Amino acid sequence: MNNRNLAKFLDQAGLHVHAGYPQPDAIQKFAELIIKECQKSANQYISDCGEVNSLPETVFNKHFGV
Repeated sequence: MNNRNLAKFLDQAGLHVHAGYPQPDAIQKFAELIIKECQKSANQYISDCGEVNSLPETVFNKHFGV
């Protein structure tokens, strides 16, 4: 995830980096883990439903409990 998007998402979540805490590398890793989990969820949906042109937002909402 690029730094601009990461900073945007952190701000939207109300997380602000002050004096190096939390560590930028840890935040980057956290974002990468979320992306990987989204990829797994999407792959499972496609596997269950066959090829799709678009993935419904509800798949991720359900998976992450949003």
